[in-house]
Amino acid sequence: MLELCSGRSPASQLSPMFLRLSFCLFRRSRPPSSRVRAAVECQGNVRWREKLKDVHALVKVLIFVLLSSQLIGAKPRPTLLSQDQIRWKVAMLSMDGESYVLRVAENVAPLIKAKVLNDTVGLAIPFQHDGNKSELDGLNRFEDLFVKQCCSGQDQRLVVVLTGKSMREFVFQSRNGAVLVRQIKNMAEYAGGHELQTYVKADATWDTWRAFGGKSAKKSH
Repeated sequence: MLELCSGRSPASQLSPMFLRLSFCLFRRSRPPSSRVRAAVECQGNVRWREKLKDVHALVKVLIFVLLSSQLIGAKPRPTLLSQDQIRWKVAMLSMDGESYVLRVAENVAPLIKAKVLNDTVGLAIPFQHDGNKSELDGLNRFEDLFVKQCCSGQDQRLVVVLTGKSMREFVFQSRNGAVLVRQIKNMAEYAGGHELQTYVKADATWDTWRAFGGKSAKKSH
């Protein structure tokens, strides 16, 4: 005799223990939910951020070490004898049949030893009125202004001034002769209409200054 089904599904006929075990296995076999995935991704991002922090810290240390080594190895820029500290010797100079009044810097040995003012720049200013008193006074004012503007720093020093019958000449020692020439041209408006003639040459041994101050000049009494 056949038994009639009660109408319940086969699963409903299983024991409660078997159902709980099946549910647990099913839950473990499911892929992580969106919340679980977000948590995993968040943990991964945290780990990457920590690694990036470590990399940034390492880069900062390397930069610090590099800069420190450069600073330790770099020589400090020497403080040069100022223009106001230079002492002058005045002498009479005869050259090409013409007499000149020569002013030459005396105590420049520290400047030569520093080996930084390695360009000689010459500035010649031809007279317009045969060097009369008014013209010379104007050139003296220009010299004072120019020296104040261009020789107060650490880039150049005036070392020779030569005044003849037809012109006045200045000799500078400079870190960068081309820069000084541009400064001279920029101050042309203060020269009272005088022409400003310039020349530049490399002269690390100060040969031009030596020629005026060491060989040709005789100290006046």
